[in-house]
Amino acid sequence: MIFIKPSLSLDDQIQLLLQRNLSIIDTARAMRYLENIGYYRLSAYMIPFYQNSNNHTFKQGTTFDDILNLCIFDRKLRLLILEAIERIEISFRSNFINTFAQQKGPHAYLEKKYYKKIQRHAWLLHKIDSDFKGSKEAFITHYKKKYSSPVLPPIWMSMHLLTFKELSIQYDNINNKDITKNIANFFNLEIPVMSSWMRSLSDLRNLCAHHSRVFNRNFGVKAVIPKTKPKKWLSQFPDLIDIGNNNKISPRNSLYFHIVVIWYFISQMNNDSSWLDRFVSLCKEHSIDMEYLGFAKNWQDDAYWGIK
Repeated sequence: MIFIKPSLSLDDQIQLLLQRNLSIIDTARAMRYLENIGYYRLSAYMIPFYQNSNNHTFKQGTTFDDILNLCIFDRKLRLLILEAIERIEISFRSNFINTFAQQKGPHAYLEKKYYKKIQRHAWLLHKIDSDFKGSKEAFITHYKKKYSSPVLPPIWMSMHLLTFKELSIQYDNINNKDITKNIANFFNLEIPVMSSWMRSLSDLRNLCAHHSRVFNRNFGVKAVIPKTKPKKWLSQFPDLIDIGNNNKISPRNSLYFHIVVIWYFISQMNNDSSWLDRFVSLCKEHSIDMEYLGFAKNWQDDAYWGIK
């Protein structure tokens, strides 16, 4: 099939939305949002309001503000998720560094014997070396001035040159169960689950940091469901959720399971954390149907969430 859709002016975009039964009270305001956000980006937030998904006609009474509300909610949600993942990443990085350094030494990460795939280890050293040479960070500058050997800094410096994604890949590549098990045990998880969840959260972190939509999204990579349930875990994993228009959402592929994983770590780090309450309040503030996030109607009844 050949792509033949034309590029539409802002006026044409407004007319198209009106033709599709969308209520627009303030045309100038709607045009301003279309200009600054973009029709294509906003179109993803139109999907829940379609009466007919084939011709994209809207349900009776749907307004431009309904669509904008979802867009604003998604932005706030990304920021809330980033806040949580930052805490999880810092804790994971700290335990990664401390365990490796205390068990094998400050520069043991330089030795390929501790890694499964030599190519990945070579990439690690190349990445650290490249960042080390170009870094203007005070701690790197201090090491360069004071020490000549080893050329690369100790692990508690070098691992801060890696992104969360890169660090999660290194954890998966470690060929020493004394290290990987100790890190996983800190979070009361099995090694495969720890590895899967870190990769999954690092992917979600990147989506949020690059302003990608997380509302009503099917996440391609599935995080592992623990075979051996942790002490704190869901009493039951929800089935497919029917959201209408012949569409069903898989809780495992949706944001739901990411929130499950986030809450697992956050609640372990702080029993009195308000993060989940703020997540629920945000959904209520914007009148969000949480089924579009993969949450079953009675999700709060599960003791896992600690909601009374």
